[in-house]
Amino acid sequence: MEEICDTLSDKVALLTISTSSDLLQEALPRLVVDDVKKERELLTAVVPTLISQEFVAHVPKIIEELFRIHMQNTILNVHPTTSTSTTTTSDL
Repeated sequence: MEEICDTLSDKVALLTISTSSDLLQEALPRLVVDDVKKERELLTAVVPTLISQEFVAHVPKIIEELFRIHMQNTILNVHPTTSTSTTTTSDL
């Protein structure tokens, strides 16, 4: 009887290792693919929100800077200034 138990114990251990290995080889790639899909779906939901928040935070500053540059260029083009020098040749 003890021989039968030892033999069955050895066979069950080998069968368990073999079955576990087979299950891992089959299931692991599928589980990885499923997790990657979940992460991708989560990111597609979160990233636009983050971009939108950044856009809302920085747009007023960007608009002000563009307006300032535009006005500076417009004023310079419409009302050009001339530089006059008050230095004389004796100052040099």
